[in-house]
Amino acid sequence: MSPPPLPPRARVLIVDDDAAVRGACAVLLDMLGYGTTQANSGREALAALRAQDAQVQLVMLDLEMPDMRGDEVLRALKRDRPELRVLLMSGNLRGEMSDYFAWGADGVLQKPFNLAALGQSVADATA
Repeated sequence: MSPPPLPPRARVLIVDDDAAVRGACAVLLDMLGYGTTQANSGREALAALRAQDAQVQLVMLDLEMPDMRGDEVLRALKRDRPELRVLLMSGNLRGEMSDYFAWGADGVLQKPFNLAALGQSVADATA
Protein backbone atom coordinates (compact mmCIF):
# COMPACT_ATOMS: atom_id res chain seq x y z
CA MET A 1 0.00 0.00 0.00
CA SER A 2 1.46 3.38 -0.98
CA PRO A 3 1.56 6.25 1.54
CA PRO A 4 -1.40 8.62 1.59
CA PRO A 5 -1.12 11.67 -0.67
CA LEU A 6 -2.31 13.93 2.14
CA PRO A 7 0.00 14.75 5.05
CA PRO A 8 0.19 12.01 7.71
CA ARG A 9 -2.90 11.96 9.91
CA ALA A 10 -4.63 14.53 7.71
CA ARG A 11 -8.24 14.96 8.76
CA VAL A 12 -11.06 13.75 6.54
CA LEU A 13 -14.65 14.86 7.17
CA ILE A 14 -17.05 12.00 6.40
CA VAL A 15 -20.58 13.21 5.61
CA ASP A 16 -23.30 10.58 5.32
CA ASP A 17 -26.70 10.18 6.96
CA ASP A 18 -26.05 6.43 7.39
CA ALA A 19 -24.10 5.79 10.61
CA ALA A 20 -22.89 2.41 9.35
CA VAL A 21 -21.37 3.99 6.25
CA ARG A 22 -19.71 6.74 8.30
CA GLY A 23 -18.29 4.17 10.70
CA ALA A 24 -16.99 1.90 7.94
CA CYS A 25 -15.37 4.85 6.16
CA ALA A 26 -13.73 5.94 9.41
CA VAL A 27 -12.27 2.46 9.97
CA LEU A 28 -10.96 2.25 6.40
CA LEU A 29 -9.50 5.76 6.49
CA ASP A 30 -7.81 4.97 9.79
CA MET A 31 -6.22 1.94 8.13
CA LEU A 32 -4.88 4.31 5.46
CA GLY A 33 -3.44 6.65 8.08
CA TYR A 34 -5.99 9.45 8.14
CA GLY A 35 -7.83 11.05 11.04
CA THR A 36 -11.58 11.48 10.69
CA THR A 37 -14.45 13.64 11.78
CA GLN A 38 -18.01 12.59 11.06
CA ALA A 39 -21.18 14.49 10.21
CA ASN A 40 -24.63 13.02 9.63
CA SER A 41 -26.06 15.87 7.54
CA GLY A 42 -25.08 18.70 5.27
CA ARG A 43 -25.74 21.30 7.93
CA GLU A 44 -23.67 19.39 10.47
CA ALA A 45 -20.86 19.10 7.91
CA LEU A 46 -20.78 22.83 7.32
CA ALA A 47 -20.70 23.47 11.08
CA ALA A 48 -17.93 20.89 11.57
CA LEU A 49 -15.87 22.42 8.81
CA ARG A 50 -16.17 25.87 10.33
CA ALA A 51 -15.20 24.51 13.77
CA GLN A 52 -12.18 22.58 12.44
CA ASP A 53 -11.43 24.71 9.41
CA ALA A 54 -7.69 24.24 8.99
CA GLN A 55 -7.65 20.61 10.12
CA VAL A 56 -10.04 19.22 7.49
CA GLN A 57 -8.29 18.68 4.18
CA LEU A 58 -10.73 16.33 2.44
CA VAL A 59 -14.49 15.85 2.63
CA MET A 60 -16.13 12.57 1.66
CA LEU A 61 -19.69 13.61 0.86
CA ASP A 62 -22.75 11.46 0.27
CA LEU A 63 -24.89 12.77 -2.58
CA GLU A 64 -28.27 11.91 -1.09
CA MET A 65 -29.10 13.16 2.39
CA PRO A 66 -32.40 14.27 3.89
CA ASP A 67 -31.59 17.87 4.89
CA MET A 68 -29.48 19.13 1.98
CA ARG A 69 -28.64 17.58 -1.37
CA GLY A 70 -25.00 16.69 -1.92
CA ASP A 71 -24.58 19.28 -4.66
CA GLU A 72 -25.85 22.02 -2.29
CA VAL A 73 -23.40 20.96 0.41
CA LEU A 74 -20.58 20.73 -2.13
CA ARG A 75 -21.20 24.26 -3.39
CA ALA A 76 -21.34 25.62 0.18
CA LEU A 77 -18.11 23.82 1.10
CA LYS A 78 -16.31 25.18 -1.95
CA ARG A 79 -17.69 28.67 -1.34
CA ASP A 80 -16.26 28.63 2.20
CA ARG A 81 -12.98 26.92 1.24
CA PRO A 82 -12.33 26.77 -2.52
CA GLU A 83 -9.12 24.76 -2.05
CA LEU A 84 -10.87 22.04 -0.04
CA ARG A 85 -10.91 18.65 -1.77
CA VAL A 86 -14.30 16.94 -1.97
CA LEU A 87 -14.87 13.29 -2.86
CA LEU A 88 -18.51 12.56 -3.67
CA MET A 89 -19.85 9.11 -2.85
CA SER A 90 -23.13 7.47 -3.71
CA GLY A 91 -24.76 4.12 -4.22
CA ASN A 92 -26.95 5.69 -6.88
CA LEU A 93 -24.84 7.70 -9.29
CA ARG A 94 -26.88 9.24 -12.10
CA GLY A 95 -25.90 11.05 -15.23
CA GLU A 96 -22.43 11.69 -16.52
CA MET A 97 -19.40 11.85 -14.26
CA SER A 98 -18.57 15.20 -15.84
CA ASP A 99 -21.69 16.62 -14.14
CA TYR A 100 -20.22 15.91 -10.70
CA PHE A 101 -16.92 17.50 -11.61
CA ALA A 102 -18.76 20.53 -13.00
CA TRP A 103 -20.24 21.00 -9.51
CA GLY A 104 -16.67 21.21 -8.16
CA ALA A 105 -16.10 17.63 -7.01
CA ASP A 106 -12.53 16.39 -7.00
CA GLY A 107 -13.53 12.74 -7.27
CA VAL A 108 -16.47 10.34 -7.29
CA LEU A 109 -16.69 7.02 -5.45
CA GLN A 110 -19.41 4.43 -6.10
CA LYS A 111 -20.81 2.66 -3.03
CA PRO A 112 -20.21 0.00 -1.92
CA PHE A 113 -16.42 0.20 -2.03
CA ASN A 114 -13.46 -1.57 -0.50
CA LEU A 115 -10.19 -0.36 1.02
CA ALA A 116 -8.34 -0.37 -2.31
CA ALA A 117 -11.05 1.63 -4.10
CA LEU A 118 -11.24 4.11 -1.24
CA GLY A 119 -7.48 4.55 -1.14
CA GLN A 120 -7.29 5.10 -4.88
CA SER A 121 -10.19 7.57 -4.86
CA VAL A 122 -8.65 9.58 -2.02
CA ALA A 123 -5.30 9.60 -3.84
CA ASP A 124 -6.92 10.71 -7.10
CA ALA A 125 -9.04 13.40 -5.42
CA THR A 126 -6.08 14.89 -3.60
CA ALA A 127 -3.40 14.57 -6.27
